[in-house]
Amino acid sequence: NWGVATANIAVFKQIIKGFQSNIFTGTGFFLANAGKQSAFGIEFDGTVKPTDELSFNLSVTYLDPKYDNFLLSAFGDLSGTRPGGVTQLSSTFGAQYNRELGNGDRIILRGDYPYEAPFKLVEGLPGLLSVSGVPGALQAARDFRQEINQVNASFTYAMNNGIELTLWGRNLTDSRTILQIFDSPAQQGSISGYPSEPRT
Repeated sequence: NWGVATANIAVFKQIIKGFQSNIFTGTGFFLANAGKQSAFGIEFDGTVKPTDELSFNLSVTYLDPKYDNFLLSAFGDLSGTRPGGVTQLSSTFGAQYNRELGNGDRIILRGDYPYEAPFKLVEGLPGLLSVSGVPGALQAARDFRQEINQVNASFTYAMNNGIELTLWGRNLTDSRTILQIFDSPAQQGSISGYPSEPRT
């Protein structure tokens, strides 16, 4: 902590034995235990406050997980592969301007930009294992990737009596992606998914 700036850094290695995987197959769930899953990670969080009214913050996470041993997954041997649904790099940059007015009220401007590097959503899609003319379950899942790019902002008028009025917007650039995919219930060869929220 240097007063005008602060920084926190963490480096870690996590090992989970008997990690539980639960995959929806379209007709039910396939529950299996991975023999071992590990993850190496680095986290950084920092703030800079050049003036009493203005502040910036940055957080970054690097994560490198893998199945060290997973012989009996829904797709066969996944040992040495990367779990789905985990980005390798994520970050959030934010800024805030907080100014007090002459009458004691405040105006507060906030903005942030969350980012997640592209990553595959799931390890595989079991419903595509036996469908002719399409890649196998693992290859099909590689084609579905997610990347998060959003801009959020808000303007707040905070009165001295405790009442606050806020105008806010999420995903101002209207960046769209698929958040999750899975085999469609009882429709072998079909895929369903949930889209991200539009500009709000």
